[in-house]
Amino acid sequence: MSENPPSAAAPGMPLFWRTRLDPDERLLWSGRPTRGLNVFCIGPGEAFSVVLQIGIAAFVLRSLNTDDPNALALGKFVAMAAALLALRLPVARALRLRNSRYAVTDRRSIVVAGVFGPTMWIALPHDASTPRRVPELWGETVFVGRRFHAAPDSWQKGIGWMGGSSWQENLQFHRLDPADSPLELLQQLQGGADVPLSARAVTMTGGQL
Repeated sequence: MSENPPSAAAPGMPLFWRTRLDPDERLLWSGRPTRGLNVFCIGPGEAFSVVLQIGIAAFVLRSLNTDDPNALALGKFVAMAAALLALRLPVARALRLRNSRYAVTDRRSIVVAGVFGPTMWIALPHDASTPRRVPELWGETVFVGRRFHAAPDSWQKGIGWMGGSSWQENLQFHRLDPADSPLELLQQLQGGADVPLSARAVTMTGGQL
């Protein structure tokens, strides 16, 4: 559920964002994933990876030479590692979704997420966003935009031979309740629209404008 829907701004800003935004920054919308949060809600690509790794573990176990203690121990280790890798994907995804927080302010979109808590921060200004709806089996996922990172000058010499000195990451709001989607708000802000009147009530101090 949205914490501050753009159509009905709350009288105060959630504490989570009050301590993370700039003093003069206005929170227009905030939310978090609400659909498909358990480990069994996996997409086709993730399901294929899990099945493949479990298949590798089963194949290794069936191929073990039980007459060789060293080969048996190594085979069990490889099979266990493959099984743990298979479980890591859905477990890490479920933890990351549960720890995710999303916000749209008057100047940028923000994602705070992480497997072990909301520790990773990604932000994108509205004039660099390209918001659109992404096909999703659970709820609605909004692609906000793509952020490009340039490697520091001190890295350039070391990584230049690898064919690039920058990388990119997608900023997305995953598995929202469709009724609380900020897509329309993001499209208005991308187009240079003024902050919608219905969203101007939330400030850093929680006061009314």
